Amino acid sequence: MTRAWWAIVGGAILAPLIPWLPMLTIRYPWVPLAHYEPVGGMYGWWDHAFYLAVFATIAAVVWREDRWLASAVVLSGVTFFLRGLFLTPALIFALGALLVTIMRRVPAPAHARIVTVVVGLGVFQMLYVAHQFLGYDVLWAGMWGNPTAAVVQPIGTLGTVDGAGAYLAITAPLMPLWLIPAAIYLVWAGHSLSALLAMAVGLGLKVVMTHRARTAAYLSWAVASLGAAAFASMLYLKGPTETVLARIVMWVFGLEWAAKTSPVIGWGLGGWADRIPAGQLHYGVMPSAEFWVQAHNEYAQWAVETGVVGTILLLGWLWAHRRMFLDRTWGGSLAAVAVNAVGFFPLHVVPLALLSIICVGLATPTHAEA
Repeated sequence: MTRAWWAIVGGAILAPLIPWLPMLTIRYPWVPLAHYEPVGGMYGWWDHAFYLAVFATIAAVVWREDRWLASAVVLSGVTFFLRGLFLTPALIFALGALLVTIMRRVPAPAHARIVTVVVGLGVFQMLYVAHQFLGYDVLWAGMWGNPTAAVVQPIGTLGTVDGAGAYLAITAPLMPLWLIPAAIYLVWAGHSLSALLAMAVGLGLKVVMTHRARTAAYLSWAVASLGAAAFASMLYLKGPTETVLARIVMWVFGLEWAAKTSPVIGWGLGGWADRIPAGQLHYGVMPSAEFWVQAHNEYAQWAVETGVVGTILLLGWLWAHRRMFLDRTWGGSLAAVAVNAVGFFPLHVVPLALLSIICVGLATPTHAEA
């Protein structure tokens, strides 16, 4: 924290030196910088300098405990500084990194209370999905006097079936054994393959990492097997659906286009939502009837938006923190997040992203708080 001052001083040094950049981009349009009109461009670049100082300050705070994550914050800040696009996604990512750092400092005695809170949230989501299966929707329809639809989707309070299923998949490894079969059934009934696979992997890893008495161990294996069977049965019933195939088409399209246009640092966080829908229209890439604002694959979207540099940082971060998946408490939930991120976008859904931040932070505590 005490060394973060250099980022603020650096911003103060940079700000008066860059008002000429609008003229540079007019004289040399090929320069890969944000293009502003000369009159207002000075103020635009001053904003760039200010936010670069903000990103650098956050990176300095995070650096002490996580150099890979801090480097990713720097990358997002530099990309915004150069291009002036997508401030909100980049800033949210940087603040997320700061929240992870804060969660790493939570005292060990508080971990159990946080588990209780997270399990309570999971149970609430289970109850809400269950009552939706019965044809009701108290908060989204009943409370406001709106008529309930003939077929109520099991979307919980997250707005989508995949989102509600992912929430249950992430919280299930933390639940007591007697609750987990109900969670498995509710996710299975929602037909979300990504959530079912995440739940099966999370529960399986939880069993492997938890040493119990023999009877409890048998029960744990039985529950984990139930999760695997639920995923296998749904995969058999649904098969390679058009949705799955459409996602693969879009991943390939996005990665190929980004590799041709900005392979080193990518389009910047938020670049997928900005470019891909327009690219679908321009190139006629419509594997389904929707415009793909999200990639439905966090890894592919990260590669597209951060390029080769960001991909290297992600791989380095995962390797440096590989033991978090073996954490006896949070490892199963983290595995569920990692698997769900292959077919969904949990880090772009705020309730799921905050759960993920909690899991990462508490599974990788600082030595002082571990």
